[in-house]
Amino acid sequence: MTTNREQGEKLLKEAEWIFEKDLKNAMEEGNYNIAVRRAQEIVELSLKGCLRISEDTKKAFEDATFVLKEIKPR
Repeated sequence: MTTNREQGEKLLKEAEWIFEKDLKNAMEEGNYNIAVRRAQEIVELSLKGCLRISEDTKKAFEDATFVLKEIKPR
């Protein structure tokens, strides 16, 4: 069984790989719609990885929820 830290590090490595391979290639080729999708995926994986590593995911999630509630729609 893997620890939260190991799972988090795996997610961060995956995000880094996507950044290095897919995102950079999409930008170089001018495929901006693909680049935006990959960037969104990178942010999602990075956030999940950081939350796993923090090992206090419930508290981290509650903190993020508080911040998101403060953002007003345009």
